[in-house]
Amino acid sequence: MITYYIIAFLILMLTIGIVTSQKIKTFDDFALSRNKFPSFSLIATITASLVGGGTIIGNAEQSFSFGIAYLLPFTIGFCFQILLIGIFFASKIQQLKNVVSVGDIIRSVYGRSAQIIMGVMWMVFCIGIIILNLVALTKILQMWLPWSYFLVLVVAGSIVALYCILGGIRSVVITDIIQCVVMFISIPVVFYIAIIELGGFDSTIKSIPSSYFNPLYYLGFEEIVVIFLSLVLGDLLIPPVVQRLLMSSSAKQARLTMIFSSISILFICFIGGSLGMLAYALNPSIEPVKAIPFLFDKLLSNMLIKVLFACGLISVIMSSVDTYLNSLSIVFVNDILAPITNIGDRTKLYVARMVSLSAIIVAIFLAIETGNILSILLNAYRFWGPTMLIPLIGILLKKTVSKKGFYICFATGMIVNVIWDLLKLEEILKMNSLIPAILVNFCTYTLIYVNERATSHNYIKDLQKSSTV
Repeated sequence: MITYYIIAFLILMLTIGIVTSQKIKTFDDFALSRNKFPSFSLIATITASLVGGGTIIGNAEQSFSFGIAYLLPFTIGFCFQILLIGIFFASKIQQLKNVVSVGDIIRSVYGRSAQIIMGVMWMVFCIGIIILNLVALTKILQMWLPWSYFLVLVVAGSIVALYCILGGIRSVVITDIIQCVVMFISIPVVFYIAIIELGGFDSTIKSIPSSYFNPLYYLGFEEIVVIFLSLVLGDLLIPPVVQRLLMSSSAKQARLTMIFSSISILFICFIGGSLGMLAYALNPSIEPVKAIPFLFDKLLSNMLIKVLFACGLISVIMSSVDTYLNSLSIVFVNDILAPITNIGDRTKLYVARMVSLSAIIVAIFLAIETGNILSILLNAYRFWGPTMLIPLIGILLKKTVSKKGFYICFATGMIVNVIWDLLKLEEILKMNSLIPAILVNFCTYTLIYVNERATSHNYIKDLQKSSTV
């Protein structure tokens, strides 16, 4: 019975794409649709886009085994990242003119080549995230759809691709709103039912080992700090977030949208992640990866709640797939194709749609055999913060360096990542290269900025002396 409801939910997502496609006339409509979304819509799409399968399902698995050790720094770090953007960068980004993507911001100071480099790196990362979430979405759907892995993969990927291709960002936002609402209803309801099943809040606390509430029991302080900083800096100011800020109608709306989004993300991440601890309290003998399926089978007897929770899990993953698919197509057209060729607006729209179609075909093909390919693609994630984050922040704060300085910083971030891998420092230091590479990039950028300012100041003084002579 539940199978039909799941199919109906997927058809609803596709229908939204068909309906909204009628309003997509230009590439700007497809990419941004500026000033056309109220604050609630922007909060919903930011929350749904950023809260992916790893956030809820992955954290539930971790909390099943380690309590709040991972959950706490992950959730607070994630929330703090969005809050930082809201306080320091949202207004500045919203006020940028003639900007469609992060690449336009980079190009305004460092030129076309820098824009293209950024676009290529981001596309590789997007493909990795799409594959990862497609695999997760397929495995979730197989809980209720009696089809083969390949068929579920193709159907799920095709539906997401079609509503992205047809409706662009408008369909992504509308489906994100529905997915966000379903998520915020279903996950807290299951959380509440689990607590009732355990005999109330006090009984629940007693059923969970006391070590689960002490993050330092499983992790050292340094490890907690690294997790926190990784969540704050790892995907700070990524293109999908900048895209949502550019869609805002005012600087105030952009700022408040991010602040309220940080609150909603804090809530849903903590509640969703805590489901793992509740599953442990109910049955500590199951495997961590089965925590969420166990709650579904054990607790949910009401069909409506079952359908809501199923759609909530699907929504968590589907919203990430559509966001990165849309972002990939926009970045390809705006940051890779447009800088090297002169194409019209209608052509941009057509190419963006074809890129979305091509990307999902490639992602489905690679998702059949993820293995080493996926690990290579996801390694691109480590290169975003260490290469692009500091120069981007510099532009927004109007503390820029020369083009030569930009490429030195870019190379520095790349080199630190490569050295980290070659020397296998992650195994030795129990920390990946993300934070050290960002720190080195920041120091390099700061030194170049100070040196260039000092050189410029001395040059001006020399000119003034020569003019007086």
